[in-house]
Amino acid sequence: MAALTSSVARALDADKMAKLGIRNTMRLAKAYNGLRRRRRQRMRVAEHQRLGLAPERRIEDGFALDTSRSLPHIDEMLAAVDEIIEERAGSAVEDDRYRAFFRNLISVDDLARWPALLDFVSSPELIAIVADYLGFVPALSGTLPTGVRVVESGKHLDSLAHLPPRDSQVFHIDPYDHPMVYVIVLARDCTPSQGPFTWLPASTSARAAERLNYWSRGRPYRLSDEEVYSVVDEGETRRLTMPRGTVLFIDTSRCFHYGARDGDEPRFQVMYGLTSLCRSDFSESYMPLDRPPLPSDGDRLRKLVLDREARA
Repeated sequence: MAALTSSVARALDADKMAKLGIRNTMRLAKAYNGLRRRRRQRMRVAEHQRLGLAPERRIEDGFALDTSRSLPHIDEMLAAVDEIIEERAGSAVEDDRYRAFFRNLISVDDLARWPALLDFVSSPELIAIVADYLGFVPALSGTLPTGVRVVESGKHLDSLAHLPPRDSQVFHIDPYDHPMVYVIVLARDCTPSQGPFTWLPASTSARAAERLNYWSRGRPYRLSDEEVYSVVDEGETRRLTMPRGTVLFIDTSRCFHYGARDGDEPRFQVMYGLTSLCRSDFSESYMPLDRPPLPSDGDRLRKLVLDREARA
């Protein structure tokens, strides 16, 4: 039975949910995962209410920017990333989940060596911002997107850089969960020549998606600039061309976005994917689940963020 479920789930997710269409597949997956994990998801809603975390800033129109460098553990996390870049930049193997121009420099096993990466994302101050928006204590993604990534991107990695933008270099909205939050931290100053992360606010994206009938069966997952800007103003585009240590909180299931395009110079950033337990894809039914090292100090909030299987 498990093998059959895995086979069906993989088929439904294949080719960016082309079989039923993205919207239909997401609804089906949300219902299916809700039946399987509803109790633990409700526990996370109740835990958010019990903790009463007060965010210092709020995600509005699908995103929030923090340039204060004041979030706990950010300096230690950036120092760890400096070590990773020094050791592995330019030589990381291509991850078969992604393209050559976009490479993750770490695996889940490396998180024990560089614990500051987890200290940062599980701090109450950071989770307060995410949980305030989502309405529950989130968990690191264990499949897609990878929960914690230290990413190097640019043309220097890509033998096909002479081709037009492709894959994640083209406008899209993520179907993994809805809503969900990416936390993106610039590990180096980012300029236009480094292929910055680029997005449209949620309200702009909603207008574009409606006018273009996005996520419907038969419609492509990735849309050209010309198509998107035929229905919304290009001037509403935002780009993460900001200093090292800038933190972007963004719901990539509501905001059209792309990145790593025209990266003439290397770009380095840290990316965290935070979702519910009732995802809107089927990836947990057929992919192995990444399991970050768990804390020994018994901190409940930290355990909930790092352990998708945590129970009440």
